Amino acid sequence: MKALLRKQAMLWMVTILMALGLWYVPPAQGFAAGGPAGYAEEWSREFGSPDNYNEPSQVLSLPGQGYIAVGTATPRDEISSQAKIVAIKTDSSGNTEWEREYLDKTSPTERYTVQSMIQTRDGGFLIGGGMLDWSDGKPFYRAYLLKLSADGDPEWSGSYGEYRGYAPIQRVKETRNGGFIAVSWTSNVSGTQPAYILRVDAEGNPLWDHYYRGYQEQVLLDVVETQDEGFLAAGYAVKENSVSWLPLLVKYGPTGEISWSKTLPYEAGWGYVRQLMHAPGGDGYLMLDGSGLWKLTEDGEAVWRKGLVDAEFPELLSYMKPAPDGSGGYLISGRSDQRHLTLKIDEEGTILWSLLQNLAPRFYDAARTDIPQDGGLVWITSTFGSERLKLVKYKAVDEIPGESRFYLDSDDYSLSVDTQLDIVALFQGPDGGVKSVTEAAYFTIEDPSIASIDASGNLTGLSPGLTRVIAEYAGFTDSATVLVVRPYVPPANRIEDIPADPSDTPSSHPNPAGP
Repeated sequence: MKALLRKQAMLWMVTILMALGLWYVPPAQGFAAGGPAGYAEEWSREFGSPDNYNEPSQVLSLPGQGYIAVGTATPRDEISSQAKIVAIKTDSSGNTEWEREYLDKTSPTERYTVQSMIQTRDGGFLIGGGMLDWSDGKPFYRAYLLKLSADGDPEWSGSYGEYRGYAPIQRVKETRNGGFIAVSWTSNVSGTQPAYILRVDAEGNPLWDHYYRGYQEQVLLDVVETQDEGFLAAGYAVKENSVSWLPLLVKYGPTGEISWSKTLPYEAGWGYVRQLMHAPGGDGYLMLDGSGLWKLTEDGEAVWRKGLVDAEFPELLSYMKPAPDGSGGYLISGRSDQRHLTLKIDEEGTILWSLLQNLAPRFYDAARTDIPQDGGLVWITSTFGSERLKLVKYKAVDEIPGESRFYLDSDDYSLSVDTQLDIVALFQGPDGGVKSVTEAAYFTIEDPSIASIDASGNLTGLSPGLTRVIAEYAGFTDSATVLVVRPYVPPANRIEDIPADPSDTPSSHPNPAGP
């Protein structure tokens, strides 16, 4: 009955959304006319040491210069030790040009997070995030900027703000005068969560900053420089005793004074603001939230909002950029689990084509994506257990090749403690041929206390329990259950093993027939 009511409610909601023009269902697989047929893995590369927990943060496609990826690395032997920033620069084929680690060493307890990275006009890079310092016995988390040269050499770094709560920089932009503007958000145990904005000069010297308050919770996630040399910051706000996230806009003057602020009359739900950019021709702004696109005036008034995804894909849309092929319009990227969504829209938010594709390999951590000039995809993620950072390049293809399949030789395996079982990984190519790829596959176990597996697919039982084995090969993933049981021990008192007793006869019992 409950399922029927839910279905009726969903049909009712679909009817309303279709009438409002907000309902869009991406195809389960495929594309509308004009788009690619899909994505195919072109190459993948792994970086970092398994001695660290390697966490991905962002990847940028650099036109004609390859890619740069950034993340953090924390030693596994001491989780409370210093966490470094890691940056990797590759050529267009993923070959490493340089790989660097960064640590200011201002205290023995400093730990970094990375949220934002841009390429600066001088060819270098600016990384934005946060630095946590426990040197005085209490957590002190400050906004953090690190400027690198084009070759990865550190040029300057700085920590900013006096707020003791969580306060990493979420987005940083270069200003017209060569300085930088950054936005952040804060949180602490008291529940007071002001948003944060910071302006620095070209050398990282602070010019001004501001903590914005006005709601129960406020977050700034992006910022643009305005025509009057001020700044418009965007994020979301939560009003007191509310669970709705409202799009938030705050207009700042050149020296940090607030000109105006407002929330937009739309309950964005999970679709909080992801990105803000100037509209074509300087005609206001385009603002992306998790499920749709806004057109705003210079004063932050909504001209229109167009829903781009349905309610089944919360937080799907991640970012947008001008179409790299020069065809006009924008490409919007998003994902849910392993499904990646690409939308091509025109300047009015009309969908020109869409592609939703299930992409492998299995991504064990939050992947970050960029769209290179060839219209493909590049992802930075981590392998199982955060053992390494992984950079994966997909190319857009006009024709999806015949279906390939990667699978294990069984859906479930069972073995006892201290015994071994050889499993086989198989790959079926587009031509239908099947071959063993066990030696080339990568195996992991969800619960390593129950079983272990080596690089050759040899599975060993360690303790009784149920877990899964996960196998990866050439962008494909498969898994199977693994049951480990106690070793079989024959019972000691089985009837056939007891020697015959001549005195044990039916006549020796008072009632041999029983009751």
